[in-house]
Amino acid sequence: MAYFSQFDHFYELKYGCSTNHSIIEDPKGMSSAHHHDDYEFYFLDSGNRKYYASNNVYTLKPYQIVIFKPNVPHQVTINLNIPYERHLIYVSPKLIDSILLDNPQIKLDNETQLFNLSKNTYKNSIKFISKISNEIRNSDKYSPSAIKSILTELLIYIYRNHDTSTLVVEKRDQRIQSAINYILENYANPITLSDCAKISYMSTSHFSREFHKTTALSFKEFLNKIRVDSSLKLLETTKFSI
Repeated sequence: MAYFSQFDHFYELKYGCSTNHSIIEDPKGMSSAHHHDDYEFYFLDSGNRKYYASNNVYTLKPYQIVIFKPNVPHQVTINLNIPYERHLIYVSPKLIDSILLDNPQIKLDNETQLFNLSKNTYKNSIKFISKISNEIRNSDKYSPSAIKSILTELLIYIYRNHDTSTLVVEKRDQRIQSAINYILENYANPITLSDCAKISYMSTSHFSREFHKTTALSFKEFLNKIRVDSSLKLLETTKFSI
C-alpha cells in the first residue's frame, strides 16, 4: 500500500498505461486547473472530492469513477477536507483508440464522464487495476496484449454495470452550476457579479468566495476566459477578422 502527500505523484506510461494508488490524509484543493496528454481514470474508494471540469461541478463520492479525456482542464477544489483513498489509471490515446476500434459499443465521446457503481461492482473493478499493475511490474512479451485485454474488460465491466440513476447534486454545487450555466449562455451580453449572485441565491461576497473555491478563478477571470475561448473558436471556424 502506497502513501503519498497531496498530488505528490508522477506517472510514466509503460505499454501505454500507468496506475497509482494513494491514501491522502491531508486533502487540499488545486490552485489552478491541470490537464494530461492521456486519459485519466479516477476511482474514489473513500472520502469525497469536488471536481471542476468541462464547466461542470462534480462531487465524487465512494464507488464513483470519472474519466477525463486528454487535454481536458480539470481541478480538485477544497471540500470538507476529508481524508480519502483513490486509484488512478492513465492511458495513452493510442491505446484507447485501439480498444475503441475493436469495441465500438464503448463510447468515450464526452470530455468528462461520471459513473456510479455499487460497492461490490466497484470493488470488482479495482481487481482489474491490480491486474494491470501486476503486468506493469512483472512485464514480459505478453504484457502489452494483456494490458489492452484487461483495460477492455474493465471498460466493458463499467459500462455494463454502472448505475444510470440521476446523481444527487449538493445544493451549493447546484447554485454555482446555475451561475456557470448563466455565464455560458449570456457571455456575449453584459453580466455582473451581482447578477450571478442573485441567480445563486447568495450575497455577492459569499458567491465570490464560493465561485473561486469551485473554479479557482475569480468571477471576472472566469467571464473573460469564456469570452476569449469563444473568440478563439470564432477565429478558427469563421472568416471573421480579429
